[in-house]
Amino acid sequence: MESMYTFPESDDYRRISDQLKVPSNIEGLLSKIGSNLPMLFTVELDIWSRVFLQRVQQAENSLVTMLYLFEQGINDEEWYVEIKGGYRLLPNFKEKDHKLKYFFDNHSDIFLYKVSSALDNLAHIGNILYHWDIYKPSFIKCWEDERSAQKIRESNPELYDAYKGIIRSDAYTRFRKLRNDFTHNYPPSEPTTGIVRYKKGRGPVKELGEELYRVTTSFSRDNISYITSKEMTDICIAVWEMLVDIIEVTDEYMR
Repeated sequence: MESMYTFPESDDYRRISDQLKVPSNIEGLLSKIGSNLPMLFTVELDIWSRVFLQRVQQAENSLVTMLYLFEQGINDEEWYVEIKGGYRLLPNFKEKDHKLKYFFDNHSDIFLYKVSSALDNLAHIGNILYHWDIYKPSFIKCWEDERSAQKIRESNPELYDAYKGIIRSDAYTRFRKLRNDFTHNYPPSEPTTGIVRYKKGRGPVKELGEELYRVTTSFSRDNISYITSKEMTDICIAVWEMLVDIIEVTDEYMR
């Protein structure tokens, strides 16, 4: 029985990968940093550098896979239609669409996770290289937290400013929100419920039977949101290009 969907083979992988923006010096990246450090630090840097490059490759693998799955057609451009007495979500989905979407969402989630992990690896590398002495360093702690800003800026102002320029970009902001939502909130790859739960004392006041009461939970179709597969594809490509930009400035300024 012929499968309703396929995964990329080597030719597919090369074809899609060739269309992506790639770092100019990925093989030599981080190879020269820390050469003047004591041997134990050099060994530690080598391990973190290798893990960073693995995370980048794993992110690319997931991105290529999700792009290949998207090519096979996920019919979610029309994801909301009103019907008599209510509405219907993903009205054009058939069995193939459900299966493609399942794997597409899985790889988009993995992609964002691997990018986040790669950025945290850079924080570990900086922590060793510049002696920041930050406990459990992460990219957010090192380049977004103002409490550590002065120490990190002074250690390498060019790298700090280059990273901050990328952090202010729309791609980075969207990336952080999506990654956080996938991990902690309602997954952005699913239509939301439309249900709103208000903080205590913050809901609107309504009248029922001449009695006033404060709404704690409400439902509205206007609150239903969804990121289509096309939108998710465009976002992840932008996130990948952002990661490539980070790799480029790392290669130029981290030393």
